[in-house]
Amino acid sequence: GDGPVAELGGWSAPGGAGPRLGPGYRGEGHREPGGRPPLGGHASRDRNGTGGGRKKAPGGGVGGPRNRIPHPGPPGREGQGGGHRPVRGARVRTSQGGRMGMTLAEAIIARHAGRPVAAGEFVEVPVDFVLANDITAPLAIRAFRALGAERVFDPGRVAFVLDHFTPCKDVRSAEQCRLVREFARAQGIPHLFEEGRGGIEHVLLPERGLVLPGEIVVGGDSHTTTYGALGAFATGMGSTDIGYAMATGRTWLRVPRTIRVELGGTLPRWVTGKDLVLHLIGRVGTSGANWCAFEFGGEVRALPLDDRLTVANMAVEAGATAGLFPPDEEVLELSLIHI
Repeated sequence: GDGPVAELGGWSAPGGAGPRLGPGYRGEGHREPGGRPPLGGHASRDRNGTGGGRKKAPGGGVGGPRNRIPHPGPPGREGQGGGHRPVRGARVRTSQGGRMGMTLAEAIIARHAGRPVAAGEFVEVPVDFVLANDITAPLAIRAFRALGAERVFDPGRVAFVLDHFTPCKDVRSAEQCRLVREFARAQGIPHLFEEGRGGIEHVLLPERGLVLPGEIVVGGDSHTTTYGALGAFATGMGSTDIGYAMATGRTWLRVPRTIRVELGGTLPRWVTGKDLVLHLIGRVGTSGANWCAFEFGGEVRALPLDDRLTVANMAVEAGATAGLFPPDEEVLELSLIHI
């Protein structure tokens, strides 16, 4: 009842799991003779900087069933299995004819938009959190000021992480960081992570409880997709869009089509989430998921959370707008610590 299935596999050791594109996949719009078709809650918290997390509003979180939508199939290369045997149960599913409800990405966007949405539609939605670093924040601040804005929409929902130039390598990079520090202090932004309080931006936000399942997070860094491992719709944007989001608390999105990736089995020793996602990218192609969202399902709990964060982080390397995992008990328990 889930529509056509294209197997995603092609590598494995005994007991392993991995993705593979099966017969019939040769890129967009192609069908092999006799083969299968081609692949085709808004939560509110008080980010006051005192406890790291925020309180969830009544009715927050992700609403609606996790279902699937038609997908015409991303362009990509066929590739070979590298001599490894395929893995039973690892597959990509796409439904046809709109028989199902919303995908995880659609459910999150619809909750924020306040109405149903469909893949390909352009919507304007509120954002839950905005991130920028010492490279993108100065550009975003200039865009913010060019709008004539005076105050950010919510100081507790903006974070600046100075992690690319730490310690600063020269005067120019030091000036970049100085601009960000001065802006953060003038705006009363508590989430300024710099020397002595910093770290890698995509590690800090989950550790500090600044991202929760069902949220929309935009960041001035392409690997903002990392937070999809927590069940958030998180995507990278240019600095102009980040400046607008800081000023208004809103952004525009094109609702992505979804590529559903089913995980099966367990990873063998020495094989990690990085290997999994690199293989997936190799089979789909570096532009195979353009304007799409990966939705990972199946035996998700067999993949440790740090591996899920790695997989979501690398989703953008296939061109994906987001890479989402459904939040399981481990994610929800981690989130509750910061509520």
